Amino acid sequence: MQRAIRRGVLVAFVGSSVLLLLAGCGRNVGSVGSAGSPQPSTSSSATPNASNQLASGHVTLTVDKQRYATNDTIAVTIHNGLPQTIWAADHQTSCTTVTAERLQDGKWVAVGVCRLMTPTRLVPLSAASAVVQHLVGTGSSSGRGWPSGTYRVTLTYTGGDEGTSGPSGVVHSDEFTIG
Repeated sequence: MQRAIRRGVLVAFVGSSVLLLLAGCGRNVGSVGSAGSPQPSTSSSATPNASNQLASGHVTLTVDKQRYATNDTIAVTIHNGLPQTIWAADHQTSCTTVTAERLQDGKWVAVGVCRLMTPTRLVPLSAASAVVQHLVGTGSSSGRGWPSGTYRVTLTYTGGDEGTSGPSGVVHSDEFTIG
């Protein structure tokens, strides 16, 4: 009887330990979004978009316009021209993998931070692909829209197997204006 109780406790302990290890300190590599959380609008293609921005051997960012109104949504296309998958952390601007930055006093300052109370995940961006993400302004004092100013969008990425090795880098879009 006592042996059966010990075995049950051991099985429960091992099972709990395995679940904790699988949780990986809250890092759920490769998952994109979960029920109830806003997800970036994405599309993927192995061919260049209409502006022919898929540059072989490079990761680039392009925005759909050079001038926006303060209440506009910004469409950003991530072009992975590398021959391998790259990985980027979500929880950036509008809970996407890119960060909108506003020029303030000569320095770039991140705006529209993600306030979801979920673990940050690494999101795969396939080789030779283009992924579109939409940024919605929430950085103004009213909580809606974008503050007027000069902006750029930044992507920080890593390469290799689930972002653990391979090329890494930081890329920026061209500057654009809001307001």
